[in-house]
Amino acid sequence: MSDIEDMQGRIVAAMQRIEAGLEGLGPVSDTPDPGLAEALEDERTANAQLQERVRTLTEKAEADMEVLKKEIEAQSLAMARLDMDLQRLRQANTQLRESNAALRDANEEALARRT
Repeated sequence: MSDIEDMQGRIVAAMQRIEAGLEGLGPVSDTPDPGLAEALEDERTANAQLQERVRTLTEKAEADMEVLKKEIEAQSLAMARLDMDLQRLRQANTQLRESNAALRDANEEALARRT
């Protein structure tokens, strides 16, 4: 996003320099130079194309950000589910260990009684 903002800032600064330069030229004569008029029109066209490109890039970046936000949300939900499953497995594992220990103790008592 900062590349787009940087490019947009550079374009605005260039346009301001052009405007300042044009103001410094003084009044336009009644018979403008056709070459200058054509160059000015070319610059206006190039400027319009650059502005359109910046707009397009900004829209694409915003769309990409929305996609990334949705992916992050989905991954966060998946991680939360995995964490809950992990906690349940840990709890079940603890219960199994306790059950195994109780069974071992009961088995040892039963064996001790037989002998």
